[in-house]
Amino acid sequence: KWEQQYDSLRKNIGEFLPGEVYDFIMELREKTNEDIQNGYDFHFQLNGDLAGKVMVGEEWYPFHGNEIIKIIAEEEIEFCDYIHTRPNGDLAGQIEVGRN
Repeated sequence: KWEQQYDSLRKNIGEFLPGEVYDFIMELREKTNEDIQNGYDFHFQLNGDLAGKVMVGEEWYPFHGNEIIKIIAEEEIEFCDYIHTRPNGDLAGQIEVGRN
């Protein structure tokens, strides 16, 4: 009976139930051993992975599933924004490298 109520609630309020994003971030913190301070642009990818961006220290990095992406094209990411998933399943957004 409890599972039926849970499923009904999930259908009515969407993909996340209260606390689920927080719970995911706490799990991501533990799995990556990173001090994640904040998150934004959360969404589900086509394969069901959660994706978006997280703040580690004072920098924002994209993530998908249990992976925080800090390097792209052999350069450290120094800024990211508008992280989203394209229709083909690729993670996309604005990435800045080589600022320093």
